[in-house]
Amino acid sequence: MLVSKENKKAFAGFAEKWGKTLPPARPSRGDLKVYDRHIEELPFRPRNALVLGATPEIRDLLARKKIQVTISDFNINMIKAMSLLCKTKSKERILLANWMKKFTDDKFDLILSDAGLNMLNWKDWEKTLGNIRDMLTPRGYVLQKIAFYDKKRGKMNSLEIIKKWRAKKLRTPDMRWFLEMYSDYGVYDRKSMIDSKVKLLAGFEKSYKNGDLRDKEWEIVKRYDDKVVMTVPSKNKVNGIIKKYFRIVRVTAGEDFLYCQDMPVYLLKRKRDL
Repeated sequence: MLVSKENKKAFAGFAEKWGKTLPPARPSRGDLKVYDRHIEELPFRPRNALVLGATPEIRDLLARKKIQVTISDFNINMIKAMSLLCKTKSKERILLANWMKKFTDDKFDLILSDAGLNMLNWKDWEKTLGNIRDMLTPRGYVLQKIAFYDKKRGKMNSLEIIKKWRAKKLRTPDMRWFLEMYSDYGVYDRKSMIDSKVKLLAGFEKSYKNGDLRDKEWEIVKRYDDKVVMTVPSKNKVNGIIKKYFRIVRVTAGEDFLYCQDMPVYLLKRKRDL
């Protein structure tokens, strides 16, 4: 996709930030291995794929497999920014769209999204899942990474999480996820199912001021300032709403981080095809 020289500089700001972002905000290597393995194990070779969002790693994966890619996102600037990070050249089609509404008559062998549903309000999940089902070919499959809240984990003490991270018993993405979802920071609201990154940064800052985070550690965690708000339902809620439209063929977590267990990749088949 071509962009003007002026825009390229502006979009590079988004791209640079993404390039420095750690999982789970972007796919981990383990996530990408799961996507790749599931695609390779499909009973047919997909001709085309729809990507909900503009995740460059997924687009590169599909391009390497010579699968025709269509991108659908709300924000053209984000698409252009993420396109700067794609490493494999391919001709992609772009659809600016509201996922809750029908935005194409085309059908796809494969529909993918990396935590795209988590970017929507809970009330919009069902309509979006219905639209995803309707855009599949009869033989089509869905690959969706979905974050959920695991009630079994329970509350964790933030200082203990930081100490485990400092002792290298937890990697940075796991430290960040556990502080965000399960700690006394109060970032995640179980009732509203809302996860606010603004509150996460406030929690980090409080830990720094309390002396729980050292100067260099504070510099590391300050990067989590994306101000993204996510909807993170319980595992039961996620599975319940999915089963209205799809059969869950497989749920596979990446193996490189502990948090991946809370953010696995779902392989889905249209329910009406059963």
